[in-house]
Amino acid sequence: MSEPRLIKNVIITGKIRTVTGLHIGGNKGELKIGGTDNPIIADNDGRPYIPGSSLKGKMRSLLEFSLGKVKEDGSVHSCGDENCPICTIFGSSYEDFKNGPTRLIVRDARLPKGEKPEVELKTENVINRLSGKAAHPRIMERVPPGVAFEMEMVYGIYKEGDYDGLKHVFQAMSLLQDSYLGGSGSRGYGKVAFEDISLKVKTVEDYSSAEAGRIVNIGGKSTFSVGELLSGFEEVKSKIME
Repeated sequence: MSEPRLIKNVIITGKIRTVTGLHIGGNKGELKIGGTDNPIIADNDGRPYIPGSSLKGKMRSLLEFSLGKVKEDGSVHSCGDENCPICTIFGSSYEDFKNGPTRLIVRDARLPKGEKPEVELKTENVINRLSGKAAHPRIMERVPPGVAFEMEMVYGIYKEGDYDGLKHVFQAMSLLQDSYLGGSGSRGYGKVAFEDISLKVKTVEDYSSAEAGRIVNIGGKSTFSVGELLSGFEEVKSKIME
């Protein structure tokens, strides 16, 4: 097996828009009077964001299920197979895995500068199955529908097979759109949509000469939906390989 060597990076940018309320849990240590015991995660300025770990973890989990890679004990998949897309793209803890660095880096998804949407509070009740009465109400804090976070992922090409592996990233994004992000997804929370996705290719030579790289353009179009990236993947792949 030849040693992995960086050929190029594909920088995936775009927006993650909330379709329903989004709850990714934050710090409960500063509960205020009239507040909630289920706050969302936010930065030091009180602006909500989507942690890269939450986004990457959910994408990995959904792809594991779709490829039949879920382990019997329910733990994170990790193996020594150099052709395993899960381990190659998302990382492996297998000590003898020698297929190079984790291909996918997922940044925290932040709000555009200056934006700070009003969060919404949703009261939920647990219903007693015998009496039918509501009990133990809880207040959930959520990012409301329609909020757009700025997304960035970096996918590394180290071997020829990595070009095909990029399709799995798009597949995981597509799976997420029909699943949910964060908590309480079975109760309607966490539906998101990826929008205005663009792909920038930066070669090793670009990094050595401080070049900006090139935007993938197909038929005069440089922003795409997840569906377009999947249905036109062979053309996308050929543009990235140029």
